[in-house]
Amino acid sequence: EEDGEGDQDAQFAQFVKMIKGMKDTGKLEQMIGMFSMRMDQVEDAEERAQMEKLLQIANEHLKGLKAAEGQ
Repeated sequence: EEDGEGDQDAQFAQFVKMIKGMKDTGKLEQMIGMFSMRMDQVEDAEERAQMEKLLQIANEHLKGLKAAEGQ
């Protein structure tokens, strides 16, 4: 069981890196939409919590990008 958890953490870290590396607000908004839809289908509490964290990170990053663009 523990092996799967490590993979999940690695995947989470990868997503965080990907989100923070995005410079395109349109693509980021699209990804946030996808995460939101997927989260509705996730039944595992831990996985759901991770997705909520990712959404939070993505929304924060989006705010930062929009602020930088002066929107």
